[in-house]
Amino acid sequence: EGFQHRIDTKHDIAKTFSAMITSRYGNTAARDTNDVSSSWPNVTMPDFQEMSEGSLHITDGRALSFNPIITQGVDREQWEAHAAETAWMMLDSSSSSSNIKRKYKLHKRLVDPEPDSEWPDNRTISFGIYSRDPDGNVISDPGHAPESKFEDVMVPVWQIAPLETNEKAIMFNLHSEPNRKRALDDMMEYKVPVLTATLQLVQDAEVRPSSILFYPVFDSFRSPTK
Repeated sequence: EGFQHRIDTKHDIAKTFSAMITSRYGNTAARDTNDVSSSWPNVTMPDFQEMSEGSLHITDGRALSFNPIITQGVDREQWEAHAAETAWMMLDSSSSSSNIKRKYKLHKRLVDPEPDSEWPDNRTISFGIYSRDPDGNVISDPGHAPESKFEDVMVPVWQIAPLETNEKAIMFNLHSEPNRKRALDDMMEYKVPVLTATLQLVQDAEVRPSSILFYPVFDSFRSPTK
Protein backbone atom coordinates (compact mmCIF):
# COMPACT_ATOMS: atom_id res chain seq x y z
CA GLU A 1 0.00 0.00 0.00
CA GLY A 2 2.83 2.40 0.87
CA PHE A 3 4.62 1.60 -2.40
CA GLN A 4 1.45 2.21 -4.42
CA HIS A 5 0.91 5.51 -2.64
CA ARG A 6 4.41 6.66 -3.60
CA ILE A 7 3.84 5.66 -7.22
CA ASP A 8 0.47 7.46 -7.26
CA THR A 9 2.08 10.59 -5.84
CA LYS A 10 4.85 10.56 -8.46
CA HIS A 11 2.22 10.03 -11.15
CA ASP A 12 0.17 13.02 -9.99
CA ILE A 13 3.23 15.28 -9.82
CA ALA A 14 4.26 14.22 -13.33
CA LYS A 15 0.72 14.86 -14.55
CA THR A 16 0.84 18.38 -13.13
CA PHE A 17 4.20 19.08 -14.79
CA SER A 18 2.92 17.74 -18.09
CA ALA A 19 -0.08 20.08 -17.89
CA MET A 20 2.19 23.04 -17.12
CA ILE A 21 4.24 22.38 -20.25
CA THR A 22 1.12 21.92 -22.39
CA SER A 23 -0.34 25.15 -21.04
CA ARG A 24 2.80 27.11 -21.84
CA TYR A 25 3.92 25.54 -25.12
CA GLY A 26 0.95 23.61 -26.54
CA ASN A 27 -0.62 24.45 -29.88
CA THR A 28 -3.33 26.54 -28.26
CA ALA A 29 -0.92 28.59 -26.14
CA ALA A 30 -0.01 32.15 -27.05
CA ARG A 31 3.59 32.17 -28.26
CA ASP A 32 6.05 35.00 -28.42
CA THR A 33 7.83 34.57 -31.74
CA ASN A 34 10.81 36.52 -30.42
CA ASP A 35 11.37 34.02 -27.62
CA VAL A 36 14.05 31.49 -28.61
CA SER A 37 12.83 29.14 -25.87
CA SER A 38 9.25 28.68 -27.08
CA SER A 39 9.27 27.03 -30.53
CA TRP A 40 8.43 23.34 -30.06
CA PRO A 41 10.38 21.12 -29.61
CA ASN A 42 12.94 23.83 -28.90
CA VAL A 43 11.66 24.39 -25.38
CA THR A 44 13.60 25.47 -22.30
CA MET A 45 11.46 26.35 -19.30
CA PRO A 46 12.60 29.32 -17.18
CA ASP A 47 13.07 28.66 -13.46
CA PHE A 48 12.87 24.87 -13.88
CA GLN A 49 15.03 24.25 -10.80
CA GLU A 50 12.75 26.35 -8.58
CA MET A 51 9.58 24.79 -9.99
CA SER A 52 10.90 21.28 -9.37
CA GLU A 53 12.04 21.73 -5.78
CA GLY A 54 8.66 21.27 -4.09
CA SER A 55 7.68 18.37 -6.32
CA LEU A 56 10.87 16.49 -5.52
CA HIS A 57 10.30 17.09 -1.81
CA ILE A 58 6.73 15.76 -1.97
CA THR A 59 7.67 12.64 -3.92
CA ASP A 60 11.04 12.07 -2.24
CA GLY A 61 12.31 11.67 -5.78
CA ARG A 62 15.91 11.80 -6.94
CA ALA A 63 15.27 13.75 -10.12
CA LEU A 64 12.61 15.42 -12.23
CA SER A 65 13.33 16.10 -15.88
CA PHE A 66 11.85 17.38 -19.12
CA ASN A 67 12.93 15.33 -22.13
CA PRO A 68 11.77 16.40 -25.62
CA ILE A 69 11.07 13.93 -28.40
CA ILE A 70 13.47 14.68 -31.25
CA THR A 71 13.45 13.14 -34.73
CA GLN A 72 16.71 12.39 -36.51
CA GLY A 73 16.99 14.23 -39.81
CA VAL A 74 14.02 16.49 -39.05
CA ASP A 75 14.69 18.64 -36.01
CA ARG A 76 17.86 17.31 -34.36
CA GLU A 77 20.21 19.97 -35.70
CA GLN A 78 17.91 22.83 -34.75
CA TRP A 79 17.23 21.39 -31.31
CA GLU A 80 20.93 20.88 -30.53
CA ALA A 81 21.60 24.47 -31.56
CA HIS A 82 18.77 25.60 -29.28
CA ALA A 83 20.21 23.55 -26.41
CA ALA A 84 23.63 25.19 -26.75
CA GLU A 85 22.05 28.63 -26.96
CA THR A 86 19.77 28.30 -23.93
CA ALA A 87 21.91 26.17 -21.60
CA TRP A 88 22.25 29.13 -19.21
CA MET A 89 18.49 28.96 -18.55
CA MET A 90 18.90 25.65 -16.73
CA LEU A 91 20.64 27.35 -13.81
CA ASP A 92 18.44 28.65 -11.03
CA SER A 93 17.88 32.38 -10.69
CA SER A 94 19.11 32.95 -7.13
CA SER A 95 21.53 35.87 -6.91
CA SER A 96 23.25 35.03 -3.62
CA SER A 97 27.05 35.12 -3.73
CA SER A 98 27.38 31.42 -2.94
CA ASN A 99 24.87 30.56 -5.65
CA ILE A 100 26.64 32.73 -8.21
CA LYS A 101 29.86 30.80 -7.56
CA ARG A 102 28.00 27.49 -7.86
CA LYS A 103 26.33 28.56 -11.11
CA TYR A 104 29.69 29.64 -12.50
CA LYS A 105 31.14 26.19 -11.81
CA LEU A 106 28.13 24.48 -13.41
CA HIS A 107 28.34 26.77 -16.41
CA LYS A 108 32.01 25.88 -16.85
CA ARG A 109 31.18 22.18 -16.82
CA LEU A 110 28.12 22.37 -19.08
CA VAL A 111 29.17 25.05 -21.55
CA ASP A 112 32.80 26.08 -21.21
CA PRO A 113 35.01 23.39 -19.60
CA GLU A 114 38.45 24.02 -18.17
CA PRO A 115 41.21 23.67 -20.81
CA ASP A 116 42.98 20.90 -18.88
CA SER A 117 39.86 18.75 -18.38
CA GLU A 118 39.81 15.37 -20.14
CA TRP A 119 37.21 13.38 -22.03
CA PRO A 120 34.44 12.72 -21.15
CA ASP A 121 34.60 15.29 -18.35
CA ASN A 122 35.06 18.03 -20.93
CA ARG A 123 31.92 17.03 -22.85
CA THR A 124 29.68 20.06 -23.11
CA ILE A 125 26.10 20.57 -24.26
CA SER A 126 27.44 21.68 -27.66
CA PHE A 127 28.68 18.09 -28.19
CA GLY A 128 25.03 17.26 -28.86
CA ILE A 129 22.86 14.28 -28.03
CA TYR A 130 24.94 11.38 -26.77
CA SER A 131 24.64 7.73 -25.86
CA ARG A 132 27.05 4.98 -24.82
CA ASP A 133 28.60 2.20 -26.87
CA PRO A 134 28.60 -1.45 -25.63
CA ASP A 135 31.78 -0.72 -23.64
CA GLY A 136 30.18 2.24 -21.87
CA ASN A 137 32.07 4.93 -23.77
CA VAL A 138 30.37 8.24 -24.52
CA ILE A 139 29.58 8.62 -28.23
CA SER A 140 27.54 10.98 -30.40
CA ASP A 141 24.17 9.28 -30.61
CA PRO A 142 23.56 7.81 -34.10
CA GLY A 143 19.88 8.76 -33.89
CA HIS A 144 18.65 5.41 -35.13
CA ALA A 145 17.12 2.49 -33.21
CA PRO A 146 16.13 -0.16 -35.79
CA GLU A 147 14.64 -2.49 -33.16
CA SER A 148 12.16 0.19 -32.04
CA LYS A 149 8.74 1.06 -33.45
CA PHE A 150 10.01 4.64 -33.38
CA GLU A 151 13.40 4.01 -34.94
CA ASP A 152 14.30 7.61 -35.81
CA VAL A 153 13.29 9.06 -32.43
CA MET A 154 15.65 10.39 -29.77
CA VAL A 155 14.60 11.47 -26.28
CA PRO A 156 17.49 13.46 -24.78
CA VAL A 157 17.50 14.46 -21.14
CA TRP A 158 17.25 18.23 -21.21
CA GLN A 159 16.18 20.12 -18.11
CA ILE A 160 16.71 18.14 -14.93
CA ALA A 161 16.58 18.90 -11.23
CA PRO A 162 18.47 18.93 -9.00
CA LEU A 163 21.12 19.87 -11.52
CA GLU A 164 24.21 19.35 -9.37
CA THR A 165 23.66 15.60 -8.89
CA ASN A 166 22.23 14.87 -12.34
CA GLU A 167 24.20 17.04 -14.79
CA LYS A 168 25.90 14.01 -16.38
CA ALA A 169 22.52 12.88 -17.67
CA ILE A 170 21.96 16.06 -19.70
CA MET A 171 21.82 15.32 -23.47
CA PHE A 172 21.77 11.52 -22.89
CA ASN A 173 19.41 9.85 -25.35
CA LEU A 174 17.00 7.90 -23.16
CA HIS A 175 15.80 6.04 -26.25
CA SER A 176 19.23 4.47 -26.73
CA GLU A 177 19.05 2.06 -23.77
CA PRO A 178 16.81 -1.06 -23.93
CA ASN A 179 14.84 -0.67 -20.66
CA ARG A 180 14.20 3.02 -21.24
CA LYS A 181 13.43 2.40 -24.90
CA ARG A 182 10.73 -0.19 -24.16
CA ALA A 183 9.02 2.15 -21.72
CA LEU A 184 9.26 5.14 -24.07
CA ASP A 185 7.92 3.12 -27.00
CA ASP A 186 4.89 2.10 -24.93
CA MET A 187 4.39 5.69 -23.79
CA MET A 188 4.53 7.04 -27.35
CA GLU A 189 2.34 4.30 -28.83
CA TYR A 190 -0.39 4.23 -26.18
CA LYS A 191 -0.01 7.83 -24.90
CA VAL A 192 0.01 6.76 -21.26
CA PRO A 193 2.52 7.04 -18.38
CA VAL A 194 4.93 4.11 -18.19
CA LEU A 195 7.33 2.95 -15.45
CA THR A 196 10.61 1.40 -16.56
CA ALA A 197 12.04 -1.86 -15.31
CA THR A 198 14.86 -1.56 -12.77
CA LEU A 199 17.91 0.11 -14.31
CA GLN A 200 21.09 2.05 -13.63
CA LEU A 201 20.99 5.83 -14.01
CA VAL A 202 23.75 7.28 -16.20
CA GLN A 203 24.55 9.89 -13.54
CA ASP A 204 25.32 7.22 -10.90
CA ALA A 205 28.96 6.17 -10.63
CA GLU A 206 28.10 3.28 -8.30
CA VAL A 207 25.48 0.57 -8.75
CA ARG A 208 22.16 1.90 -7.51
CA PRO A 209 18.98 0.21 -8.83
CA SER A 210 16.42 2.78 -9.94
CA SER A 211 13.39 3.16 -12.18
CA ILE A 212 11.98 6.05 -14.20
CA LEU A 213 8.38 7.14 -14.64
CA PHE A 214 7.84 8.56 -18.14
CA TYR A 215 4.80 10.80 -18.48
CA PRO A 216 3.76 12.11 -21.93
CA VAL A 217 3.26 15.78 -22.76
CA PHE A 218 0.47 16.59 -25.20
CA ASP A 219 0.02 19.59 -27.49
CA SER A 220 -3.46 20.29 -26.12
CA PHE A 221 -5.74 19.33 -23.25
CA ARG A 222 -8.09 17.39 -25.52
CA SER A 223 -8.08 13.60 -25.40
CA PRO A 224 -4.96 12.35 -27.25
CA THR A 225 -7.23 10.01 -29.24
CA LYS A 226 -9.08 12.96 -30.82
